[in-house]
Amino acid sequence: MVIETLERELFEDRQHQKSRPKSDSGPASAGSVMRCMQNLVEVVRARIESPERRKFIKYALASIISVIVTQIVLIFCYSGLKIDGEWSAFIASSIAAVPSYFLNRNWVWRKTGKSHMRKEVLPFWIMVFIGLGFSALIGYYADDAGQRLTDSHFVRTLIITGSNIAGFAILWVLKFIIFNKILFVHHPEDLDPVLDGRTGLPT
Repeated sequence: MVIETLERELFEDRQHQKSRPKSDSGPASAGSVMRCMQNLVEVVRARIESPERRKFIKYALASIISVIVTQIVLIFCYSGLKIDGEWSAFIASSIAAVPSYFLNRNWVWRKTGKSHMRKEVLPFWIMVFIGLGFSALIGYYADDAGQRLTDSHFVRTLIITGSNIAGFAILWVLKFIIFNKILFVHHPEDLDPVLDGRTGLPT
């Protein structure tokens, strides 16, 4: 989008310069450069300050919190309670799913009110269980690989936590798309009538 805007501005400036005397080419060229720079700044600012950009940044912050919670519980279960890797990953991801839901729904997508069981809660937990199965599978193979590679429980813990983060990263982008396009969409029927125009009042 930025490149297309700049190309369009340069094309218009070239067309404008062709219709002007050659003696005016210097100031016109300087003016075209300034206009291009101003347009570039405006386009970049619009992209940075766009709602989607802010939403993605907040989603990333919520994900970081979720990862921290997951890793704390995972290390506690695997190193402290000596639970197997796949079950440690399963427990950690289950506990982290609760704050993740409310952070994403209420803070990132700014949805208020009671959660909709069929449209929000059920699909979210279906995604959670898919992620839990994926996490447990990764934890199982990581634990097995760690036991074959080293006798150090500390190193095996690093292998388990590292594989868990890698699995989380694989699902991260996919979850954002589903949250943004399906799960936490603001439906007109969920809005106050004054906000969506159904009362005839200006919105």
